[in-house]
Amino acid sequence: MASFFTGTWSGTGQLANGKTMEADVTFTVATDSSCLISMYSDRAPNRFKAAAVFCIDSPTGKFSAQFLNNFTGLKDFTSDGWRNGKIVLANQENANGKGTLYQQFIYEKIDSDHFKATYMYGMDRSKLKEGDHLIFTRSAGN
Repeated sequence: MASFFTGTWSGTGQLANGKTMEADVTFTVATDSSCLISMYSDRAPNRFKAAAVFCIDSPTGKFSAQFLNNFTGLKDFTSDGWRNGKIVLANQENANGKGTLYQQFIYEKIDSDHFKATYMYGMDRSKLKEGDHLIFTRSAGN
């Protein structure tokens, strides 16, 4: 997984309201090769920014990711890992007394120079809605 994602990518996609969006993300491998680190930034007029660390959790052996973003702070996600060119990162949390909010980030390899990132969310795990998606293209020289 790390060898595929390492580098800089530019993406175009769509928000749930139909508006288009663009973003950039860079993935680097930590110096000890234990984690993959990403820095994500929407292009204007959108303002979402996030840093993430993807790694295997030593105590549990599960794949985990921690996302820190400028809207909701730190979020922990877990996954069964990279399987057949796809990883689904899932999170669930209390939604201020309104029930449980379920969230997913799905990263899917399209080919050696493209991947799709999708954000899904909802109060019913079986009926998640798409918040947005982007198709990323590897930048030249990566």
